[in-house]
Amino acid sequence: MLLEIALALILAKTLGYLFEKIRQPAVIGEILTGILLGPYIIGRFSDINLSLFGNEIFHVTINLESTDFEALATLGIITLLFLSGLETKFDDIKNAGRGGMVTSILDVSIAFLFGYLVGHILGFPTLQSLAIGAILTATSVGISVRTLMDMGKLATRSGTLILTVAVLDDVLGILVLSMIIGKGSPIVIGIKAVVFFVVIIFLGLHFIPKVMKIGDIIHARQILLTAALVLCFLFAALAESVGLAAITGAFLAGLLIGTTPQSKRILDFTKDIGYSFLIP
Repeated sequence: MLLEIALALILAKTLGYLFEKIRQPAVIGEILTGILLGPYIIGRFSDINLSLFGNEIFHVTINLESTDFEALATLGIITLLFLSGLETKFDDIKNAGRGGMVTSILDVSIAFLFGYLVGHILGFPTLQSLAIGAILTATSVGISVRTLMDMGKLATRSGTLILTVAVLDDVLGILVLSMIIGKGSPIVIGIKAVVFFVVIIFLGLHFIPKVMKIGDIIHARQILLTAALVLCFLFAALAESVGLAAITGAFLAGLLIGTTPQSKRILDFTKDIGYSFLIP
């Protein structure tokens, strides 16, 4: 586990830096790192042995598919969306709401229809064609956010719209998938999602500033950052409990904490942790 982390960080930071030198987002280098470390390249050489005079003196096993490594990746994407929320203005999201919703519905509808037609043309049964369409509705929020951050476009009007659409795509994608695979009623999931957003935003706007103020008053080491991360993971867990993606809750936590006077310090602290270890 320790060797895998060291190897992943070295490659991700090196390739990310090289892509930045040619004026490309660092995330491209980090994605390439994932490909290199995958089962078809470096992953093929999972056992490395060095022997001297028939005696083994060095043995290393590389396992990048362990559940521990997957857990770190989950923490990374949650931290990334938390950061994106901190860097996004709440009023900008509200202003992009209507346009974002229309764009998201069109985006998901076109992707779903395209996937279904491709499946139908290739001769797949109706249910499988619908499943292909549902799969194509998925949007990688993490990639969108990281690219916008690397390009310095996250806080722009277009960046906010893209982010809003990506988050809404996740919610709509879950609704579509639930209809296809029959896992829960899409109406129930939709109601849960609406209630979750309304309750979290209402409570967040009223109570998060108080929590941050208390964290400011208590002079324990990094208590403010700890309080912010607790809220991040709590919101992520609540999102999962109603059938949404954990990253949706993390983004909302960052968005709401971003309305407080302490947000700048929390952003700086989280960037240090995220970009040095979890996000790459």
